[in-house]
Amino acid sequence: MVKQILVGLGLLIATHTSAGNLVVETQAKHQTIEGIGAALAMYEGWIPSHPYKDEIYDTIFKGTGISILRLGNWLQDTAGNISDDSSIVVELRKRNPYAKVLISSWSPPSYLKANNNQNGKTSPNSLKKENGKFVYDQFGHWWKSSIRRYNAAGIKPDYITIQNEINWNTDYWSALFNPTENDTIAAFQPALRAVHDSIATLPQYPRILSPEVLGTGYNGVENYAKTMDTSTFYGWAFHFYGSGDFSNPPSFISNPTASFKTLANTIKDKPRFMTEYCNLGGTEATVNQLASPDTAKEWLNLAWIMQEAFTYLNLNGWVFWDLAWGNTGSMVAVLPGWDRSGWTATTPHGYFVHRTLPALGQYSRFVRAGWVRIDATPIDTTLKVSAFLSPNGDSISVIVVNPSYSSVTFTPLISGSPDATGDVWTTSSTQSLDKKGTWSSGQDLVVAARTVTTLNGSLTSAPGARFYQYSNYGGLNSKLGAGSCPVAGSWYT
Repeated sequence: MVKQILVGLGLLIATHTSAGNLVVETQAKHQTIEGIGAALAMYEGWIPSHPYKDEIYDTIFKGTGISILRLGNWLQDTAGNISDDSSIVVELRKRNPYAKVLISSWSPPSYLKANNNQNGKTSPNSLKKENGKFVYDQFGHWWKSSIRRYNAAGIKPDYITIQNEINWNTDYWSALFNPTENDTIAAFQPALRAVHDSIATLPQYPRILSPEVLGTGYNGVENYAKTMDTSTFYGWAFHFYGSGDFSNPPSFISNPTASFKTLANTIKDKPRFMTEYCNLGGTEATVNQLASPDTAKEWLNLAWIMQEAFTYLNLNGWVFWDLAWGNTGSMVAVLPGWDRSGWTATTPHGYFVHRTLPALGQYSRFVRAGWVRIDATPIDTTLKVSAFLSPNGDSISVIVVNPSYSSVTFTPLISGSPDATGDVWTTSSTQSLDKKGTWSSGQDLVVAARTVTTLNGSLTSAPGARFYQYSNYGGLNSKLGAGSCPVAGSWYT
């Protein structure tokens, strides 16, 4: 009789059912993770002055364990105030000392724009020209000045993207850069070169991620890659808008105009970062507390899409969009701290958490910078699985997404570590990154329908010898602990 843990309901049951294996190959290593996190862009100012700011910081930083935070470059006014950003980064690093910061710009300053406006309401929405040439050098100098300001404020960004969504014209802050310039739109590569060369003269400067297009559809990355000098940037950056249907995660793989498999060939030479994505216009915002069972399953699809991105694109970094936003936020919705009239009985502390936050935490809390993705293959392909190994090889995290409407039984088998064991963490329609017992290599688990489960644990084991019934490491097995064995009357006589 095999004891099985029913993950997602927290019940123990006894059954004779034979389970399929989920084999994790610790020696089959892929990409190294540089960060998993989200953005605070545009609502930074709401949090430092909020009366429950410490709770919010604990929720978004400590609760998730994020290892990368995206902020906006708001120094279009060179005298602009970034004290709120500075205080936020201090709170981030109090809770996650090794967390990294990504700074992205939504627009150059107005004085560098052809339309003299940070918005794209009027054309041309790109760099201006002086003496018939685009002001690439001035753009690079502005970025250098920005980095100086951020460094002086104690933020010290680890990465930057020089322009958010360079291929998307909007009526909010934006700027266009084409693969090659024309009479009115500047080219991306000269701008990239100008920023690279300018910030390289600083004693401390961040790595550049590029090209940060709106989505990977219709050769969005590939069109720019043809003209980009790979010596001018550290890693690839892109968003996922239009790359697939959020409500149908397999579409990210099958989409003929934005296939992950096609993109993977273009970006295989450098680290790869998904720097912004969420379900725009989703229904998650209507579920304003974790106590309410959520049937939208946006959190489940998020985890599923992340699994596909890590395994098909070999992503090194994932940055969700709105970690904390206004009352329409899709992870943490923050209500105005200066006006409590809108606070209700379900939001007594002026904020509420959506289930997308613990879904992100199923990855970010247990997979940190420096961890390496390893092979994980379930016999039951209903399960969507990714696995990660710690830098020193003594810890493991296996994230299991079960998008089906039936529970699935499997047996985790960790190669080279038959005594691997750890804790089980689950997010479901009624659970939010809850600890639901333990797991051990070789012991059956049952994951409930529509759940995200993380098996986090140790690969170290006590000394001793393990014996198997069959030569292929199958059948019954047992372990003898370390110690002396008497010759006379011993078990092998």
